[in-house]
Amino acid sequence: MTGAATGIGRSIAETLAAQGIRVGINHPHTPDLADEVVAKIEANWVTAQNIRVNGSTA
Repeated sequence: MTGAATGIGRSIAETLAAQGIRVGINHPHTPDLADEVVAKIEANWVTAQNIRVNGSTA
């Protein structure tokens, strides 16, 4: 899920995780925030992974 380290994306990722859905958190510009979300999800619900991907093209 892109943008899931902050704001609405984070809320959606946490909601999905609370329902038992494993999530991948992509937020390449703020990996520390993504790590925080992954830690919270894993401490409370399911496994999650911080995936650092830049989807832009040159």
